[in-house]
Amino acid sequence: MYGNPATRALIHGLKYQNIRSALPSIEKMLKAYLDKTLALIPKEEYAIVPVPLHKRKEMMRGFNQAELIAKILEKYLLAHDYPVTYADFLKRGKSTKPQAELETFKEREINLAEAFFVENLEKIKNRRIILVDDVFTSGATMREAVRVLRRAGAKQIIGFVVALA
Repeated sequence: MYGNPATRALIHGLKYQNIRSALPSIEKMLKAYLDKTLALIPKEEYAIVPVPLHKRKEMMRGFNQAELIAKILEKYLLAHDYPVTYADFLKRGKSTKPQAELETFKEREINLAEAFFVENLEKIKNRRIILVDDVFTSGATMREAVRVLRRAGAKQIIGFVVALA
Protein backbone atom coordinates (compact mmCIF):
# COMPACT_ATOMS: atom_id res chain seq x y z
CA MET A 1 0.00 0.00 0.00
CA TYR A 2 1.15 3.50 -0.78
CA GLY A 3 0.41 4.46 2.83
CA ASN A 4 3.32 2.23 3.82
CA PRO A 5 6.23 4.65 4.47
CA ALA A 6 8.78 2.35 2.79
CA THR A 7 6.69 1.99 -0.39
CA ARG A 8 6.00 5.71 -0.41
CA ALA A 9 9.73 6.47 -0.10
CA LEU A 10 10.59 4.07 -2.94
CA ILE A 11 8.01 5.51 -5.35
CA HIS A 12 8.81 9.13 -4.47
CA GLY A 13 12.54 8.50 -4.63
CA LEU A 14 12.30 6.98 -8.09
CA LYS A 15 9.72 9.37 -9.50
CA TYR A 16 10.73 12.73 -8.07
CA GLN A 17 14.38 12.38 -7.06
CA ASN A 18 15.62 10.12 -9.87
CA ILE A 19 16.85 7.54 -7.36
CA ARG A 20 17.04 4.54 -9.68
CA SER A 21 18.56 2.45 -6.92
CA ALA A 22 14.95 2.17 -5.69
CA LEU A 23 14.18 -0.12 -8.65
CA PRO A 24 15.62 -3.36 -7.20
CA SER A 25 13.49 -2.90 -4.07
CA ILE A 26 10.40 -2.14 -6.15
CA GLU A 27 11.15 -5.24 -8.25
CA LYS A 28 11.51 -7.39 -5.14
CA MET A 29 8.22 -6.06 -3.77
CA LEU A 30 6.44 -6.70 -7.09
CA LYS A 31 7.82 -10.23 -7.33
CA ALA A 32 6.62 -11.03 -3.79
CA TYR A 33 3.16 -9.72 -4.68
CA LEU A 34 3.04 -11.57 -8.00
CA ASP A 35 4.24 -14.81 -6.39
CA LYS A 36 1.05 -14.67 -4.28
CA THR A 37 -1.36 -13.51 -6.97
CA LEU A 38 -0.11 -14.94 -10.28
CA ALA A 39 -2.87 -17.56 -10.39
CA LEU A 40 -5.42 -14.73 -10.72
CA ILE A 41 -4.00 -13.71 -14.11
CA PRO A 42 -5.25 -16.01 -16.87
CA LYS A 43 -2.41 -17.40 -18.99
CA GLU A 44 -3.42 -15.50 -22.10
CA GLU A 45 -1.46 -13.40 -24.54
CA TYR A 46 -1.15 -9.83 -23.24
CA ALA A 47 0.40 -6.59 -24.40
CA ILE A 48 1.98 -4.88 -21.39
CA VAL A 49 1.39 -1.16 -21.86
CA PRO A 50 2.77 1.56 -19.56
CA VAL A 51 0.83 4.75 -18.95
CA PRO A 52 2.89 7.22 -20.97
CA LEU A 53 4.41 10.50 -19.90
CA HIS A 54 4.41 13.48 -22.22
CA LYS A 55 7.67 13.54 -24.23
CA ARG A 56 8.80 16.75 -22.56
CA LYS A 57 8.27 15.39 -19.03
CA GLU A 58 9.99 12.11 -19.90
CA MET A 59 12.97 13.98 -21.31
CA MET A 60 13.19 16.13 -18.15
CA ARG A 61 12.90 13.12 -15.84
CA GLY A 62 15.06 10.87 -18.02
CA PHE A 63 12.65 7.92 -17.80
CA ASN A 64 9.03 6.90 -17.42
CA GLN A 65 8.54 5.09 -14.11
CA ALA A 66 5.49 3.23 -15.46
CA GLU A 67 7.67 1.94 -18.31
CA LEU A 68 10.31 0.67 -15.87
CA ILE A 69 7.60 -1.11 -13.85
CA ALA A 70 6.04 -2.53 -17.03
CA LYS A 71 9.39 -4.03 -18.03
CA ILE A 72 9.74 -5.64 -14.58
CA LEU A 73 6.26 -7.12 -14.99
CA GLU A 74 7.06 -8.34 -18.51
CA LYS A 75 10.25 -10.04 -17.32
CA TYR A 76 8.43 -11.74 -14.44
CA LEU A 77 5.53 -12.98 -16.59
CA LEU A 78 7.85 -14.24 -19.33
CA ALA A 79 9.81 -16.17 -16.69
CA HIS A 80 6.51 -17.83 -15.74
CA ASP A 81 5.71 -18.78 -19.35
CA TYR A 82 3.11 -16.09 -20.04
CA PRO A 83 2.96 -15.09 -23.71
CA VAL A 84 3.37 -11.35 -23.13
CA THR A 85 4.94 -8.55 -25.12
CA TYR A 86 5.87 -5.03 -24.13
CA ALA A 87 4.01 -2.47 -26.22
CA ASP A 88 4.16 1.31 -26.22
CA PHE A 89 1.34 2.14 -28.60
CA LEU A 90 -0.45 4.29 -26.00
CA LYS A 91 0.93 7.83 -26.29
CA ARG A 92 0.42 11.07 -24.40
CA GLY A 93 -0.16 13.92 -26.84
CA LYS A 94 -1.10 16.55 -24.29
CA SER A 95 1.13 17.91 -21.56
CA THR A 96 -0.84 17.94 -18.31
CA LYS A 97 -0.33 19.19 -14.80
CA PRO A 98 0.88 16.55 -12.34
CA GLN A 99 -2.20 14.82 -10.94
CA ALA A 100 -0.74 15.04 -7.42
CA GLU A 101 -1.07 18.84 -7.62
CA LEU A 102 -4.82 18.69 -8.24
CA GLU A 103 -7.29 18.33 -5.39
CA THR A 104 -10.58 17.07 -6.79
CA PHE A 105 -11.47 14.15 -9.01
CA LYS A 106 -13.17 16.56 -11.43
CA GLU A 107 -9.96 18.62 -11.77
CA ARG A 108 -7.98 15.45 -12.42
CA GLU A 109 -10.51 14.20 -14.95
CA ILE A 110 -10.52 17.52 -16.85
CA ASN A 111 -6.72 17.65 -16.73
CA LEU A 112 -6.45 14.28 -18.50
CA ALA A 113 -9.30 14.67 -21.00
CA GLU A 114 -7.98 13.79 -24.46
CA ALA A 115 -4.41 13.46 -23.12
CA PHE A 116 -3.84 9.99 -24.61
CA PHE A 117 -4.05 8.49 -28.09
CA VAL A 118 -3.23 5.14 -29.64
CA GLU A 119 -0.53 4.92 -32.26
CA ASN A 120 -1.06 2.11 -34.76
CA LEU A 121 -4.69 1.14 -34.20
CA GLU A 122 -4.29 -2.20 -35.99
CA LYS A 123 -1.83 -3.36 -33.30
CA ILE A 124 -4.41 -3.00 -30.53
CA LYS A 125 -7.55 -4.41 -32.16
CA ASN A 126 -8.88 -7.38 -30.12
CA ARG A 127 -5.78 -7.49 -27.89
CA ARG A 128 -5.64 -8.15 -24.18
CA ILE A 129 -3.83 -5.36 -22.36
CA ILE A 130 -2.18 -5.05 -18.96
CA LEU A 131 -2.08 -1.30 -18.37
CA VAL A 132 0.72 -0.37 -15.95
CA ASP A 133 1.15 2.71 -13.78
CA ASP A 134 3.05 3.50 -10.61
CA VAL A 135 0.30 4.90 -8.34
CA PHE A 136 -3.49 4.77 -8.38
CA THR A 137 -4.87 7.80 -6.57
CA SER A 138 -8.26 8.91 -7.87
CA GLY A 139 -8.29 6.59 -10.87
CA ALA A 140 -8.59 9.44 -13.37
CA THR A 141 -5.39 8.52 -15.24
CA MET A 142 -6.25 4.83 -15.47
CA ARG A 143 -9.85 5.60 -16.44
CA GLU A 144 -8.85 7.92 -19.29
CA ALA A 145 -6.21 5.49 -20.60
CA VAL A 146 -8.72 2.62 -20.47
CA ARG A 147 -11.30 4.73 -22.33
CA VAL A 148 -8.81 5.42 -25.13
CA LEU A 149 -7.68 1.77 -25.34
CA ARG A 150 -11.26 0.51 -25.45
CA ARG A 151 -12.19 3.03 -28.12
CA ALA A 152 -9.21 1.74 -30.14
CA GLY A 153 -10.55 -1.83 -29.95
CA ALA A 154 -8.79 -3.50 -27.01
CA LYS A 155 -10.51 -6.77 -26.10
CA GLN A 156 -9.70 -6.77 -22.37
CA ILE A 157 -7.79 -4.42 -20.08
CA ILE A 158 -6.29 -5.26 -16.69
CA GLY A 159 -4.96 -2.38 -14.60
CA PHE A 160 -1.71 -2.98 -12.70
CA VAL A 161 -0.26 -0.46 -10.24
CA VAL A 162 2.49 -0.62 -7.64
CA ALA A 163 0.61 1.37 -5.04
CA LEU A 164 -2.68 2.87 -4.01
CA ALA A 165 -2.72 6.36 -2.55
